[in-house]
Amino acid sequence: MYADATAAFDVKKAYQNVHRDLSAKYPGHILPASELQWVFVNAGGLMFSVCIVHASLTENILFFGTAVDTSGHSGFFFVMLLCWFVMAT
Repeated sequence: MYADATAAFDVKKAYQNVHRDLSAKYPGHILPASELQWVFVNAGGLMFSVCIVHASLTENILFFGTAVDTSGHSGFFFVMLLCWFVMAT
């Protein structure tokens, strides 16, 4: 990804870039930046914030974030789950 993994990485800017690209590719399906809201979640031992970018009956796009290491279990579901991780130190 980057030649220097220790270089400063701006997660907020990364989320903004992903949001911008999704909005351009799927107009009308991605919430406008002015309507995005981060919500704190504590479920199954997991502690994080989540932002809903798109939701329908069959799919969703969510941004997740946490300032601390976290682990837990949120249940077992019969779904196809695809995850991409944006990490910073």
